[in-house]
Amino acid sequence: MADSIDLETNTTPRHGVTFVSVTVTNGRATPQRVRLEPRFDAPVWTPSARRGAAVEWTNGAWRGVVDPGRTRGLGFATPADPRPKPVEVTASTRISGADGLSSPDTILDSLESGSPAGVPPSTSIDG
Repeated sequence: MADSIDLETNTTPRHGVTFVSVTVTNGRATPQRVRLEPRFDAPVWTPSARRGAAVEWTNGAWRGVVDPGRTRGLGFATPADPRPKPVEVTASTRISGADGLSSPDTILDSLESGSPAGVPPSTSIDG
């Protein structure tokens, strides 16, 4: 894992649909903006935006920020048959300086959906 972006994937075929789960781990010393692309020649069904989880999916690719030494998870489905390498890292960019964690795009990229559907996150430390 040292100084790398590592992927672990699992594919589960069920009733003509392949469910893909992915974990991406940042072994580098700085936050990384990572872009992952599915490697299927078929539609890719991402989580529903209504549930707050699809914000990192655009144009069929996942783009998110992974902090140093941290792991993020994602998933999708496709009608295609399983394959050995269902996703690939197509970009990994160090976040620093003007691109640091204060930019609005980076903040949005770094958000992890932690609130149940329809429940806004708490705006107060005291509850």
